[in-house]
Amino acid sequence: MTEGKTQGVAQRAHAVDLVLLVLCNVMFGAQYPATKAAVMNMGPVLLSLLTFGMGTICLIPFLILESRAHPEQPHPLTLFRGKNFFPFFMATVLGFIPGSVILAWGIERSLASNAALLTLSIPIFTALLASLVRQERMTPWRWLSFALGISGAIISSDIDWHNLSVFSARYLVGNALILVGCSGSAFTNVYSKGLMERFQPVRLLVVSYVFSGMICLPLLLWLEPVNWNTLESFPARPWIGLGILGFLSWGLSMVLFFRVLSRLEVTQVSLSIYLLPFFGILLSALFLNEKISGAIIGGGVLVLTGTSLILFADNRRLC
Repeated sequence: MTEGKTQGVAQRAHAVDLVLLVLCNVMFGAQYPATKAAVMNMGPVLLSLLTFGMGTICLIPFLILESRAHPEQPHPLTLFRGKNFFPFFMATVLGFIPGSVILAWGIERSLASNAALLTLSIPIFTALLASLVRQERMTPWRWLSFALGISGAIISSDIDWHNLSVFSARYLVGNALILVGCSGSAFTNVYSKGLMERFQPVRLLVVSYVFSGMICLPLLLWLEPVNWNTLESFPARPWIGLGILGFLSWGLSMVLFFRVLSRLEVTQVSLSIYLLPFFGILLSALFLNEKISGAIIGGGVLVLTGTSLILFADNRRLC
């Protein structure tokens, strides 16, 4: 294959990755209004447990297709014992649980503006961890891309700077929990990249979700005892929110995200997370009648530009 054709194939692959990352973040962004709708009736642990359960159900068809394409992969049930138990236990305890339950606890105990600012640390934590664990390096294009991404995300987040209280003693515990949750999300990205050298993405997700649900269940009985009969009295709104979380934000979007993660370096993929505030506010405007400004649109364009740069200009792709 000539050099020109090789570059053409690479450019098309970059374009596909960019489209998939945008789609991922549209569905990730849906978790903002969906969580807001669901958490009014459900506690963070119950919401996380049901979300992991629905996410697992959503992934079953993809798991069947993946198993047919990769028959050499171990059966999911065998990953709950032996030498495979510890890696998935680590992914759950240090990654998925902090990124869901602990993050939700932190948001409950802090201001929305604090949460919006602190969650922007996820790509930064991811890049730092990837450089330490996976020896990924920050190229000039990556520095520029991150500068554009952070700037755009801050604009898109529409943070209320007047009420920002990141260092207030009143919200210290909540802010600390948010940072723990953000660190957990970063750990999930980096650690899962290593696990994908041994396991296919959907199998990894399904087993991690089942592990997470198993840990959420005793937490639910301890911290949020629920009368299961009350679930029948919940209105439609929280169930719709839960469905969006389970089937889109933690279901289909994670399949696409992990597919891209299996091909690119973690640092490259993590930058696209800065699209979350933009799509979160955009979807809130569409479904919750919240306002959207030109500055928010401009911030989204900046993040999209940064994501495009790190994919097209920074050509250090994984083999």
